Amino acid sequence: MQIHDKQGRAYAVKSAPIGNGLVVYHVTRDGVPVARAALNTRLGCVQDVVVYSVDDRRQGICTALYNAIEAELGIKLVPNRMRLADGKAFWQARTGQDRRALGKFAPRFAQRDL
Repeated sequence: MQIHDKQGRAYAVKSAPIGNGLVVYHVTRDGVPVARAALNTRLGCVQDVVVYSVDDRRQGICTALYNAIEAELGIKLVPNRMRLADGKAFWQARTGQDRRALGKFAPRFAQRDL
């Protein structure tokens, strides 16, 4: 499987079952590990995801990976119950439930209804 980030860079994705309904996805670019995600197939959620380099974060890699997983398995992923602030912001942006993803750092005019 192959995915692309916001800049159009291509990444190779390989998956492997690791038992107990878990599948690990390894994302690489030019053979260098970029990210890893553990999918719980029973719950339909990614339990753990790591983008290794700070420079690769917020580039659309996880969004592309989640979209590819959903397309491959024919399911709609749901948020994991144990999310940090970054994970909550990711899911708010992904589901469109809260368009104020910038939160308290957004300028006042960006939060007003025009």
